[in-house]
Amino acid sequence: MGKLDMDDRSPELVASVREKLAQQITSHSSRKEKSLAAARILFFDCSVHPSAKLVLECTQHGSLTDINRDVHEFWRELREKAKLRINAPELPQHLVDGFGDALRQIWEMCSAAAQEAASEVRLRAIESVNQADARAEQALQEKRQAQEQVHEAVAALRQERDRREEAAREASLLQAEVANLKAEGQKLSDRVQEEINARAEAEKRFTSELEAIRQERLREADRFKGEINFAKQQIEAARMSERTAREQFAATKSGMEVELTQYRTRLGSADASLAQAMAELGEAKGLNRALAKSVEDLQERLRFMTTEAAKRSVSSKAPLKRRSLR
Repeated sequence: MGKLDMDDRSPELVASVREKLAQQITSHSSRKEKSLAAARILFFDCSVHPSAKLVLECTQHGSLTDINRDVHEFWRELREKAKLRINAPELPQHLVDGFGDALRQIWEMCSAAAQEAASEVRLRAIESVNQADARAEQALQEKRQAQEQVHEAVAALRQERDRREEAAREASLLQAEVANLKAEGQKLSDRVQEEINARAEAEKRFTSELEAIRQERLREADRFKGEINFAKQQIEAARMSERTAREQFAATKSGMEVELTQYRTRLGSADASLAQAMAELGEAKGLNRALAKSVEDLQERLRFMTTEAAKRSVSSKAPLKRRSLR
């Protein structure tokens, strides 16, 4: 099987034949001697058919035509040596020759069958080698694919590691940002609480001030009511003491009552303004001054009307004693 493998790999076969030729021939050997020696080595030692082209490749001496004649000579000598020589003096020569030819033909048939079997073995061996090469190639491809898969897996692992590292960095940044936001939120919460406390304190102070203003307005309203009651008493005394003045003062009284009603309305407005004064302190003070001025005007008008009434009734009765409205 090793010789068949060498035949399949012709460069190795040629090198082996040349090596053996160097041992069997000399530099002075003829072309024919080299050709016959190469044919014998190929046929007997390597079990390879000695074609003219293969012999020329091994000897590198002569032309293809000459080598072809040398190969024919090799086959002729081989047939001559393969002939059986039968030593039988008692048999006729033509029988001896015929028997020898028959034996030679049998030997040639056996040789051909052996060559055919060897060729089949060689073909099977070549096919086995080809199959082994195919399996080796397939294994090599599978190895390459496995290596590529390994490289891809390594690359994927590296990408995944990079993604995880990037995610970890982003998570750290987010944690820092969240911490900063929490700190800022706490500061804002503290500031809002401070503002709420300040507003509560301001509302408390404002409520106290409004309550004080309200008490002051109530005291002023009581004083106004007292003055109004005093004015009513003065008017009632004037009406009882002087019927004539009452008749003359009837129209004036009506106007005075209207003014008193207006005054009461203003007083009610003053009470309403008191509630508004809880929100606007300055406006309440202005209203207070306006109310005080109105009272003074009313008192002045009452004094004027009383004086005029007294002057008109002076001819019939003695003048009444004037009393201060305050």
